[in-house]
Amino acid sequence: MQLAPAVILVIEDEDAVRALLAAALENEGYRVETAADGAAGLARLDAGGIDLVLLDLMLPDIDGRDVCRRIRLRESQTYLPVIMLTALANPADSHAGYSAGADDYLTKPFQIENLLDRVRVWLRVREYLKQDAQDRVERADDEEMLQLALTTSHDLTRLLMLLLTTLEAWEPGKRSPQELASLRADYQSAAAVLASRINILTRQARDTAKRPTGT
Repeated sequence: MQLAPAVILVIEDEDAVRALLAAALENEGYRVETAADGAAGLARLDAGGIDLVLLDLMLPDIDGRDVCRRIRLRESQTYLPVIMLTALANPADSHAGYSAGADDYLTKPFQIENLLDRVRVWLRVREYLKQDAQDRVERADDEEMLQLALTTSHDLTRLLMLLLTTLEAWEPGKRSPQELASLRADYQSAAAVLASRINILTRQARDTAKRPTGT
């Protein structure tokens, strides 16, 4: 199955640079969306579906570092790589960019091939982190199912013991009416709990069967 192309958001106020970046990325098969300022970029990120951000440092409304900080505050699941672009070559500026949450830092003017190499690397990192997160979820689901199976086994054992006790109680004179009533209540409770456990295990088994397998 062919994977959908990665979606890259370019937040850049200069029209010529924005068009150049979009053309270069689209030529590599990526889907590109653009924003001319920080507010528009953040609004687009809120809509979801972005795999990587190219972020200009000098934006007309919000400083790029502030945009980066807001990105880091908003994300909740798969890590979103941010590559910062700037004409400021001072080491202190690059340090500030990394401190704000940028993953990479390119100084203008830069070679397009250099930019594309970094985009490829960070998209691979994102895909790895996404798969790792999914694996952790699946492992947690498997552990939960195992724990439920163990609990169900315990409940089944309890139910069988109650059945044996019930058979013994049928012998004349062995149990009072009160004891038999209590035994009946225990039996009904154990049966209800076991039925609930089996229903949960059945649903989880079906969900696992429907889960796509990795290749």
